[in-house]
Amino acid sequence: MEESLGKLEMKNIKKFSNEKGFYFKDMFITPVPTFHDAVNPNGYTISDEKSKVSLITDTGWVSQEIIDAIRDSDLYFLESNYDIEMLKNGPYSWPLKQRVLSTQGHLSNENCSEVAREILKGNGEALVLSHLSIENNTTHLAYKNMEDTIEKMNLKVEKSVVDLDIATRFEPSRLYDLKEKK
Repeated sequence: MEESLGKLEMKNIKKFSNEKGFYFKDMFITPVPTFHDAVNPNGYTISDEKSKVSLITDTGWVSQEIIDAIRDSDLYFLESNYDIEMLKNGPYSWPLKQRVLSTQGHLSNENCSEVAREILKGNGEALVLSHLSIENNTTHLAYKNMEDTIEKMNLKVEKSVVDLDIATRFEPSRLYDLKEKK
């Protein structure tokens, strides 16, 4: 990593515990333990006095503890990794399919919708679908699935209600100005 970043100075390295939140300048960062086949996987909430952002990817399921930690965010960056039918009929080996489908794997589009039903209020929060599989999902399927979910909640996909977007793999996302929402 040093080759690509250059030499890291000790003053720029912050060690933290997976169990404790910490401040970085005026932001409070809270590790949120997730369920993935890795050592100490985490999502994060990042908040200041006015705004909260939650990032949850690389998790096979979302517990009530995760829901409680991310609830009331202004922006959710949430995994919507695969379409179940595409995964089942796709090129992955059976053991890899079982891993992805497990509680230590990834969230499907449907799993993401289950989480959305728990957290979305329609107060102008942004929901960015992320970590989409190239082989087992499409931006259209993920977006349409979530759009249908939001509409079934009697909410609208529009900036003032639920601002729905997709984090594409090879392009930067748009900027989100959370101050304008306050």
